[in-house]
Amino acid sequence: APGESCQLLVTFAPNDQDPYSDQIQIISNAPSSPDLISLAGTGQITVQPVPVNSWWGLLFLIGLMVLYMRRQFTHMDSSHN
Repeated sequence: APGESCQLLVTFAPNDQDPYSDQIQIISNAPSSPDLISLAGTGQITVQPVPVNSWWGLLFLIGLMVLYMRRQFTHMDSSHN
């Protein structure tokens, strides 16, 4: 009905820190239809705590850190080409 509104919930949860942008197109019977809403954001990497109560846990944690650092350096190298 004229003058009414609605709410749209958008979840943004990428697994990397790259910037993203896109648009949502809303088609309705409003005179302004279709309406475009621009979206932009950058993902965040969340770090989960790893219990280190043994040597194996410590080695596992170090391995994860090495893999993460390799991924970051590879990503940096590919963005400069």
